[in-house]
Amino acid sequence: MDEEPAPHALPRRFWAQALKGAMARYQAFRTWVRIGLDDQECTFDDVLLGFSAFIDVAPQDSLAQLDELYTRCRQELVGQGRVLDPDTPGYDLPGLVVAIREFMHNEGFSLPQRGALLSPLSQFPPHLLGPGRSTTLPMSMNWVFAAICRRLGIRAGPTNTPMKVLCHITSPDPQKGDMIFDVCGSDPPITFSSKDPTVMLAEAGMPSSSRPDAVLPASLSLMVRRAAENIFNVTRAPPGVWGRAVEPIWRADYAASAVVVALGSRWEAYARQRRLFEEAPPTCPLDEPVFVDVLNEYSSQRRDGDVGRRPTFTAARPNSHPPRRRPHSVFVPFVGQACSTGCTIGWKVVERADGPPQRVHYVLTPRGILTPHLHGTSRFRPTSLLTPLAARSFRQALIPFDRYVEDAAIPRGDGLGGRFVPTLELQAEYPDDLEYGERWTDIQLGVHN
Repeated sequence: MDEEPAPHALPRRFWAQALKGAMARYQAFRTWVRIGLDDQECTFDDVLLGFSAFIDVAPQDSLAQLDELYTRCRQELVGQGRVLDPDTPGYDLPGLVVAIREFMHNEGFSLPQRGALLSPLSQFPPHLLGPGRSTTLPMSMNWVFAAICRRLGIRAGPTNTPMKVLCHITSPDPQKGDMIFDVCGSDPPITFSSKDPTVMLAEAGMPSSSRPDAVLPASLSLMVRRAAENIFNVTRAPPGVWGRAVEPIWRADYAASAVVVALGSRWEAYARQRRLFEEAPPTCPLDEPVFVDVLNEYSSQRRDGDVGRRPTFTAARPNSHPPRRRPHSVFVPFVGQACSTGCTIGWKVVERADGPPQRVHYVLTPRGILTPHLHGTSRFRPTSLLTPLAARSFRQALIPFDRYVEDAAIPRGDGLGGRFVPTLELQAEYPDDLEYGERWTDIQLGVHN
């Protein structure tokens, strides 16, 4: 016997996913704030792990992927007869780091070909540990390499070298020099003869005017900022390259913006947090309260100099209005009505002293929620046809479809009289529209009660 479909399955799934994502992003944002406060318990793992949460993957899941990669690498090193204990005779650190790099290259980790379009998710662990490992960035490759090294007991960390992140490796033997290593290339590691940054810069072939962290481990907060800048370089490219409303672009830009707020001073965070949530993807509606909770928790620890004054972060109140009854004076599309580019999810009538009332309706489109009176009307003309195929296509293209629509009512295979069924939330906001839509369908089908 076929089971009845779960009631309100689409919006329930949406809100469950939104809650799960908000919980993961709470942990990620909290960790980035701690990194900004130089929390010594944070590691280079934490720099990129948090990005996982911004595509609704728990950082712990990406950590498990790293652990699995380390296990395979260790097995291969043992199979090669490599000595992994620095206190055991025959331990060869330069040879070991080269072998780890070879393992990574054999696993498919590499930089993109010159001129190739870089994914906005190239620093997001679920992507860079999976399908995106062949077109990633030096930051990401060093992140994977350093993670494997640390699990093998090797102290490895990224440098802030201009143009290309390298890896600093600390020798366990005080009689031997530290190294700097290009994880992306094929050159052997450079072993330094001194711990003096001036000497190290010269031996690495870098200008003496370079920052010391060009050859020494950089601070984690600096590397998180650099990762965010890498993301902005992709997401804020000219519109012809990327469209902001494309979900991966939107999510990546949101993550990088969250880094800026997390690492900023108290007043920087206070100034930026409102814009962060105004521009957040509509698939992340529960993030603001949990982020604000983190900002208030750590506000007193931010080193701003102005100790006596401290901003209090507050979440914006959700927009609310009394139920909107359908007007008789002016026509507005009903909630759930399809148009050529999306679905109507709301409307309002604005009374004007100098003319007739102005109708405004809100359409969910692949570019987000748009208002036809501001963005032109030809693409938003209501349609009387909604086929099952078109309904499925809309669900795939519209972000976030499941937040506003829970079903489609399609009485005929040719789509005549087809419409979307809004969620209970929208039905409460627009209490006349569901019945109005039913009558509209009857009219399209020539049914008169």
